[in-house]
Amino acid sequence: MTKTKDDYPIMLEPAHIQEILGLGRKNTYQFLNEVEAKVYLKKEPEFHLKRIGKLMKIPKDSFFDWLEGNTTK
Repeated sequence: MTKTKDDYPIMLEPAHIQEILGLGRKNTYQFLNEVEAKVYLKKEPEFHLKRIGKLMKIPKDSFFDWLEGNTTK
């Protein structure tokens, strides 16, 4: 059975991103690190990503808006 957006928690973790995008663990973390790096380079990231210590949390709405092409710049 395919999961829908509503099946995921409000704050996604890298494992959720990996599942949704069908990436391996290494590529998932590489992708998320690139998204995070854009903040430090003062560029607009694809979606919001919050780091709490070593944990990465991604707001579900922000991620799915990006995935569905609904971002506004």
